[in-house]
Amino acid sequence: MKKEYVTHEELNHAVDNLSNEIKLNNKDMEMGFSKLDSKIDSTFEKLNGKIDAKFAEQKLWIWTTIVSVIVAALSILGSIHKFF
Repeated sequence: MKKEYVTHEELNHAVDNLSNEIKLNNKDMEMGFSKLDSKIDSTFEKLNGKIDAKFAEQKLWIWTTIVSVIVAALSILGSIHKFF
């Protein structure tokens, strides 16, 4: 026999079960989001560290180049000055 009607008790029980499942799913999602947030934060920190290191290397390279160009220019000007 096919049930066409449900009692209030059955309906309330079904609603309670669904709301419990939704609460559990929300907790799982919140835990997943917090894990995802922590992974994003750690990746961002690693990336910032690499970027800072790269800028430090570039800064050193730029200063070395500037000093080398100045020394070379002074050497050339000193050699030219000796000839005249």
